[in-house]
Amino acid sequence: MDISFLSDPVRVDINKELHGRPAFSLRAPARISHFAYMSGEDGGRRDRRHLEQLCDTFGVARPPKGGRHHMADFGAFFLKWERHTEFTSYTVAVKSGRDIPFTVAAAEALPSNWFQNIPGDMVVALNIELVDANDEQSKEACFAPFWHKDVAGSKVSGSRSSAWSDFRIHDDSFMRLALICDDLSENRTGRLVQRMVEVFTYGHLALMALPVARDVMAQSADIEATLKDTVAQMAGSVEGEDAELHLNSLLKLAARTEHLVAKTSFRFSAAKAYHSLVERRFQETREGRIPGSQRLSSFLERHLVPAMRTCDAASKRLAELARRVDRAAGLLRTQVELDSQRQNKALLASMNRRARVQLRLQETVEGLSVVAISYYALGIIAMALKAMKAGGVPIDVGISTGIAAPFVLLTTFLLIRRVRHAVMNSKR
Repeated sequence: MDISFLSDPVRVDINKELHGRPAFSLRAPARISHFAYMSGEDGGRRDRRHLEQLCDTFGVARPPKGGRHHMADFGAFFLKWERHTEFTSYTVAVKSGRDIPFTVAAAEALPSNWFQNIPGDMVVALNIELVDANDEQSKEACFAPFWHKDVAGSKVSGSRSSAWSDFRIHDDSFMRLALICDDLSENRTGRLVQRMVEVFTYGHLALMALPVARDVMAQSADIEATLKDTVAQMAGSVEGEDAELHLNSLLKLAARTEHLVAKTSFRFSAAKAYHSLVERRFQETREGRIPGSQRLSSFLERHLVPAMRTCDAASKRLAELARRVDRAAGLLRTQVELDSQRQNKALLASMNRRARVQLRLQETVEGLSVVAISYYALGIIAMALKAMKAGGVPIDVGISTGIAAPFVLLTTFLLIRRVRHAVMNSKR
């Protein structure tokens, strides 16, 4: 029965993730070299092409198309490749002979020209020695390369097996981890190695955020000082050019703050995720205490926890700084708006005064207009009366003109007022 046509397009890929990143099957004695390269989120293609070159050289099958992990037997060594979000890891395993522990690295089995050209910047290089707990000579010899006394050790896998490391980069540029295996199957040993390399890898990737946090703290202090000065100046005057200068200063601070947030948010989020993975991996190893020794988790967490708190503090300080800049900009906008409202109020008051003056002038002009029009109207009436008297009408021109004067004045006043009201109504 074929039901493949019913499947969601990503169903197969999701199922592959459940079985992805398998561990080696290992048995002591063996040695492993593990590397992590920061190749960036866009470095997947380069990493894959480089791995394909190695596979072609040894006649080994290439990794599946679109796969993010690959494990193969190259004859002289086993290689496990894993592509993560921002980094790529390579784990090389070989069977060890009677060599003194940590004198020969498993990575020496890789072609030197291929190894030297791995894309990205190496952030983790770890040599692991798997020692049989029944081999007393090898057990003693694996501690000699730890040239100082600050060595952490823990029981692992809920048995008498143990893991030891000093978490230091030695003269060969490798960190060192000794795993003394007692009564562990090949699969359990492989899973133990997988968890320990992830502890080292994720722990160091988490610590990569610490220099970023310190830089953020320094820049935040500088931004805060500038913001403090700007706000103090704003308390004085925000009129004219001063307001524009303050606004430009706040815009620069806001842009600088947002740039820091954009540049560091991923790093801080990734560090938090890596730290959670380290804690989870230690839980999975079922770590136990060895009398007289500090546990691996205690050693690592003693440095990781303060670093993560510093990153968290830097992130919170940056977020609070962004809010403070925004509040200062809001305060400046409010002050500018209040100043603008005061100017508008003064302008309206000035316009009211001008309107009153214009009204008075208009009333004065109207009064003069009434007198002037009435004067000319009375002159016309007087001329008409004189003509009537010359025509034989018995009339006294002076008395008649005097009697007509009040009526002319009233009529002229009412006529001008009506015209003014008509004009005002037409403007509405």
